[in-house]
Amino acid sequence: PSSELELASLLPAPLREAIIKKAAMEAYYFLFDKEYKRNDGTTFKVRKELRNRLLEALRTAAAKGEKIILVTHSMGTMVGYDVLRNCPDCPPVDTFITLGSPLGVKEVHAELRAPGTAAVDFPAATTGRWINIYDPLDPICGADPKFANDYRAVNGKRVEDISESNWSKWRHTITHYFSGTLFRKYLREALGPALS
Repeated sequence: PSSELELASLLPAPLREAIIKKAAMEAYYFLFDKEYKRNDGTTFKVRKELRNRLLEALRTAAAKGEKIILVTHSMGTMVGYDVLRNCPDCPPVDTFITLGSPLGVKEVHAELRAPGTAAVDFPAATTGRWINIYDPLDPICGADPKFANDYRAVNGKRVEDISESNWSKWRHTITHYFSGTLFRKYLREALGPALS
């Protein structure tokens, strides 16, 4: 859980990596670019592979459309932020929407900071607007669901944190986020009058 990761921030890097591995295996493989071997024997570095897949999708979208709206959920928000902030060849994205995101966790910050920076920041070179929608009872983002205080504003651009409650026992489900009236409002706004 996110709360376990927050506690790991006080530990040296090797211990922090071990805790992330234990608490969130998928995040561990991505954040530390670990090698993964599929059942068919194919191996790849996870972070590099996921970066390349998203970059390819964004390039395809840029070639076909007038603007790009990138909607991500859970671990996908880490991949999205990493590509937008740390890949210089990333096409511009009009709006980046994160749902149920663990990007508030300090250990995630430590691994996603751009080289040469002291803290995470708004990916202003590639991103027009960043809307972060969270359910305060979502266990994946609950430890630190708001990002405006973590991701430094750049050129007047800052994260817009929006609280929208889901329902049921498992509040992290993407379909619950997609059903939210605020999510749909901000998505329509991003699409613009001609597309909504």
